[in-house]
Amino acid sequence: MKKLMDRSKKALIVCLAAFAVYSLAGFFLLPYLIKTVAADKLTEALRRKASVEKVYFNPYSFSLRISGFKLMEPAGGEVFASFGELTVNLQGRSLIKGGLTVKELILDKFYLRAVHNKDLSYNFTDLIPRQKPAAEPEKAPLKFSFNNIRVTNGSVAFIDLPKDKTHAVTDINATIPFISSIPSEVEIFVKPSFGATVNGAPFEFKGESKPFADSSETSLDINFKGLVIPEYLAYSPVPLKFRMPSGTLSADLALSYVQFRDKGPELTLKGLMKFRGLEFQEADGSGIARFPSIDVDIAYVNAFARNARISSIVLDRPDISIVRKKDGTINAMAFVPSSGAPAEQEEPVVEEKPEEKKTGQPFTVELDSLGVKKARLSFSDLSRKSAFRVALEPIDISLKGFTTAPGKKADLAFDYKNPSGEAVTAKGAVSINPVEADIDLNVASFDIRPVQPYIDDAVRIAVTKGRASAKGTVSAGYADKLLRLSYRGGASLNGFSTIDKVHREELAGWSTLAIDGIEFDLSPRRVVVKSVALSDFYANITRGKDGNINLLEAVTMPGAKGTGAKGQAEARTADKSAAYMRVDSVALKGGKVAFRDSFIDPAFALGLDGLSGRVKGLFLDGSKLADLNLSGKIDKYAPFEVTGKINPKKDELLVDMRVQLNGYDLSSVTPYSGRYIGYRIDKGKIFLDLGYLIDKRKLDAKNDVLIDQITLGERVESPQATSLPVSFAISLLKDRRGQIKLDV
Repeated sequence: MKKLMDRSKKALIVCLAAFAVYSLAGFFLLPYLIKTVAADKLTEALRRKASVEKVYFNPYSFSLRISGFKLMEPAGGEVFASFGELTVNLQGRSLIKGGLTVKELILDKFYLRAVHNKDLSYNFTDLIPRQKPAAEPEKAPLKFSFNNIRVTNGSVAFIDLPKDKTHAVTDINATIPFISSIPSEVEIFVKPSFGATVNGAPFEFKGESKPFADSSETSLDINFKGLVIPEYLAYSPVPLKFRMPSGTLSADLALSYVQFRDKGPELTLKGLMKFRGLEFQEADGSGIARFPSIDVDIAYVNAFARNARISSIVLDRPDISIVRKKDGTINAMAFVPSSGAPAEQEEPVVEEKPEEKKTGQPFTVELDSLGVKKARLSFSDLSRKSAFRVALEPIDISLKGFTTAPGKKADLAFDYKNPSGEAVTAKGAVSINPVEADIDLNVASFDIRPVQPYIDDAVRIAVTKGRASAKGTVSAGYADKLLRLSYRGGASLNGFSTIDKVHREELAGWSTLAIDGIEFDLSPRRVVVKSVALSDFYANITRGKDGNINLLEAVTMPGAKGTGAKGQAEARTADKSAAYMRVDSVALKGGKVAFRDSFIDPAFALGLDGLSGRVKGLFLDGSKLADLNLSGKIDKYAPFEVTGKINPKKDELLVDMRVQLNGYDLSSVTPYSGRYIGYRIDKGKIFLDLGYLIDKRKLDAKNDVLIDQITLGERVESPQATSLPVSFAISLLKDRRGQIKLDV
């Protein structure tokens, strides 16, 4: 019995001694080692001075608390990282099971100072391993479970020396339910959340975990306001060719992750994003686009199912400016990323085996509604001799039911109207898979004067006024590398007038040009026009003192193609590849042509008035003959008429035409008679009945000419006058009625 008592005392003494040693080691020795030895080891390993103010460890609750930790910059002077207090509550029995389980981890007043140096390195670059460690035998992965993680009152300072900017992330508060590689029996009592202030803009993410019988769901609410986007574009991994001087983003989003027992997981995002004051510029500061307000309502984005649905996108008063520069480049190409990385960010090339092409499910996007309100769209073409500029404002656009899924079309509506009366409305169906559009188009009263820079490249004519309209249906599509485009409807150009830019004189114009029944197809090229009606038209044709005709000077540009044998050959080649074109009817009404010849002295003037007529069945390929009927009066009193058939094809020209003129007063041509025959004409009239048949460059003509009571006046001295006895010849040709009849 005594021996048993002695053994019990010894066992108790051993236990008390072990308890005392364990308590002393836990309460005093371990904290001392962490505070001194661990700090020294960190200093040596990280090449930065590490220090700890206080360490507390409870060996019975396995609770560790470290206070006042600091890690200095290598050169000293500035704190690289620190925290106020770190609390770690361990689960002791997890160590026996061969894993590490942390029941709770709290990090308070965490701070990190990151510096981007002027040589493009970072103040933590030396902490990143430069070489890949040698291959080692694979070890079993460490089993761990960190639960109920909380970060409170944290902050990060990012100092960007090359850009002379400092970014501050303050008031960091985050909770993470768990990070684990093993199942854990620890009670989870925190919900996922994150909150911070980034450069003055508050961020807030709040979440919730929901266990169900057949699934588990974790959701996270993401909220932030006024995120200044330009501050972060500078760190884009892809070089950007545009500038963004302003723009903010606010969001109220929900991120949800669901793990099912019998199927794959789901990761979905939904909520509202608001962009404000977005502005995009070229590198030189020239404006490209401004978006005062963009609201995006996301119904869901399912990352694993590869589909998304956007409830609505609303753009208010966007202003887009497209510019074609003198070298032909477009300013909007600044949004196309440059290939490759900048030299200072080059990474070592790593050879990889080519991967097989993945034929996974394409990402499908549905957009219920897109609304663009009071937009402004401008286009400038600086590549012309004179810059072309046009601006449309305000524009409203509506797109409903859009999807990238195949075979489905969306409803599109476009509306533009300005105070001057210009208007464009378009309604119809569009799709992107395949690319197709069927649009009812109505263009009203568009001023065509701004297109003058494009006219300048072709002719020397200036448009002084004119308004174009069109109403019809446009169909377009793209498939098998073939663009399909067609138009069915009508068009008009009214109140049109031009001037000759060489002499600055009025040249031609009309009151109304209406084209109806247009059938245009791009592939194959085909144009059919039911009717063309031109009314109240006019033309002023002059021959100057230098002998040049204004119309020819206006339509022939210096160095233009089409002259000489080479030009004729090019024209014949173009004819062979020309589109099929047919005009069923061309109607002319109320026309007037004024001709003045100042090459002779005195000048000669002639006017064609009341020009009216019709051309029927005009085939530009020459397959059929067109009927021609044109009538009018010369100088308002002498009627004339032109009738017949024509084939306009150049290499197979066919003309069967009759021209009739009744009672033209020959005294009007005195300027020519004085110059070329040396006499004035006092009186006389001419009657013509001319017939011309031109078939494949062969001319068969019949001319019946009647000259009545022609009487020569006084002689005119002219070096160009003929020496023949004109007066005697006329007297011989006259019959007893004073008429000259010629059948040529």
